[in-house]
Amino acid sequence: KKTASIKLPHVMEFMEKINTGADTIDREKLEGYFGEYEKRYGKKLRLFLDPARDIKSLVSDVTERCENLWRSDMKVQQRWYNVQKEMPKLLADIFCIWSVFQCKDAYLETKDEKVIMKPHVVQVIAIFRLMSMDIQRPVIDFGRMFSWAQNIPNHLCQIVTGGGKSIILGITSTVLALLKCEVYCACYSKILSNRDAQSFKTFWALLGVQDHITYTTLGDLAHTELNRKGDIRKSTLKLFRNENTKAANEAGEVVEHKFRVLLFDEVDVFLQKDFYGAKYRPLAKEKNDMIYEIMSHIWKQRATITESELKDMAEYK
Repeated sequence: KKTASIKLPHVMEFMEKINTGADTIDREKLEGYFGEYEKRYGKKLRLFLDPARDIKSLVSDVTERCENLWRSDMKVQQRWYNVQKEMPKLLADIFCIWSVFQCKDAYLETKDEKVIMKPHVVQVIAIFRLMSMDIQRPVIDFGRMFSWAQNIPNHLCQIVTGGGKSIILGITSTVLALLKCEVYCACYSKILSNRDAQSFKTFWALLGVQDHITYTTLGDLAHTELNRKGDIRKSTLKLFRNENTKAANEAGEVVEHKFRVLLFDEVDVFLQKDFYGAKYRPLAKEKNDMIYEIMSHIWKQRATITESELKDMAEYK
């Protein structure tokens, strides 16, 4: 409630104090974007709280617009600027769908606007910042650009407790998925990750992006990435057995068809010594009679055995 009561001027003043140097915000741009967003969100919300209006019509409009924003028959430069221009309205429509989807039935029953879940200014501005809406663009190599998100620089966004971080991540994931990105949101806790994913599951399904957003833990994400070209354990065993390792790699190969974006939840946990820079120690277990005989012989003759004696064993050969 405290965060929801914060107004735009206060947010801007606070951000100007803590974002200095190269990270200075463009207050005029952000206020302009928010004004455009706020006007659109209010208008669409009033329209689709009407019992006669079906929110699915807005869903269809949003998905179609996103398709048109990045059409392959358009010049890449035009696609890029289309997305930038459309972002405040697109975010307003997505948040409207979210609000109506969550609360329309409760509103129609009570006629009380207090039951409507609405994004607050901190959440909207945070998403604008994560999308780099207010920073000066570097020179874009349009010839090599295949995703709108490709030129977004890395961001570190600090949200205070109660600031609605899970909603920021959920909606940001939605926007990126609608704009042809494969989104991964990693958290240190499996319980929290599953909880947040479940809260958005039906919303993502409504927009048709559920297969392009993955909520996971930091450990599981690291495992997936390290085994992206194939299962390391299976490949190791095949190599040990002098078998073809290509088949093992092909079985686990992932087809790359979208630009991938990673969102970290609780990034400070990722940077702790027990994760960042920690060793990955997969274990491939091989068990057969020959290995047993070799290991037994090594153990029994451990005091005197030599390398040449080991290589002369029939099992070794």
